[in-house]
Amino acid sequence: MIKKPPFVVLSKISDQIARLETEVAVASPTLANVYNDLQCQIDVVVANLEPLQTISGHIEIVERSMETILDFLSSSGDKSISAANVYSLLEPLHAKIHQQGEQLRKIV
Repeated sequence: MIKKPPFVVLSKISDQIARLETEVAVASPTLANVYNDLQCQIDVVVANLEPLQTISGHIEIVERSMETILDFLSSSGDKSISAANVYSLLEPLHAKIHQQGEQLRKIV
């Protein structure tokens, strides 16, 4: 079984519920209301997951940047690198991680 991101799974479930809701509405208006409530709840979850995808993308960028910096530091060998230079490489990444952490805390 292929593992899919929750956003994709919930979107698919939402679509299926919408199709079923139309069919059920004819047979039972009460069940149609239940389906509508489920649809609304899933829509809320999907809306909350969308920012998480953005945050995940930002974190991936920071991760690749940190790998590049680590490769640079590793390849420098015995060459002297000033603390100020290392700081200037790491400070923007720290700021980005902090920003994404703030966004994540707002969601969670």
